[in-house]
Amino acid sequence: MLGFLVVSAISVITTAAAVAFARRGSEALTSVAAPGLAAGVMLWLALAEIGPQSSAELGTLTTAVAMVVGIALVWLTTAIAHRPTVAAGVAPVIGIALFLHDIPEGLAVGALVGSVGLVASLPMIVAVTAHNLPEKLAFVGPARLEGAPLLPVVVAATVPEPIGAALAGVGAAAAPGVVPLAVAVAGGMMLAVALGTLPTMARRAAAWRPFLGAGSMGIAGMAMLTLLTQA
Repeated sequence: MLGFLVVSAISVITTAAAVAFARRGSEALTSVAAPGLAAGVMLWLALAEIGPQSSAELGTLTTAVAMVVGIALVWLTTAIAHRPTVAAGVAPVIGIALFLHDIPEGLAVGALVGSVGLVASLPMIVAVTAHNLPEKLAFVGPARLEGAPLLPVVVAATVPEPIGAALAGVGAAAAPGVVPLAVAVAGGMMLAVALGTLPTMARRAAAWRPFLGAGSMGIAGMAMLTLLTQA
């Protein structure tokens, strides 16, 4: 229950902040810099945190296979979503990919809080909160610019992680191995979104420099956060 409440609070707060910032922020910052920041954060989480941790728990081969599955899931959903939503812009494609990767993310955080407690889980909670805002802004911003209704956007941005946390509460005790496996799959999804989905926004805007600059800031910020939380 505690894990579900923590994850739900993180999800609601970061969605509200993303909506508020998307309404007040400039179009250039919303459509290019925010996705770049999210891409940098997701690259760090996938390669510097999830990859090594999952390899230690599952083995390198299993981790690699799980991450490839995550990449394939994002590729598949993007390919399916692109056909009916191409006229609507990039937001629906990003939304579907992030929806799917947020469920195992919520599963991982919820299971961790439930197993080791709130204090021991703080580094991961801080990291997830820090990357959720730019990640959601990368979806909410374009959705707003493309005229999507607010309610479905807010629901799509908010509910996946609590769903994952609820699944963690039900399934972690019955199948403990599912949590590290889900985290590894989420890592692959993050890689696919960071390297495949989000750069399409910079390509459409012909604004690679702010995108890459924001991505570098995201990586540097996560590195600093990791050093501070591990000190």
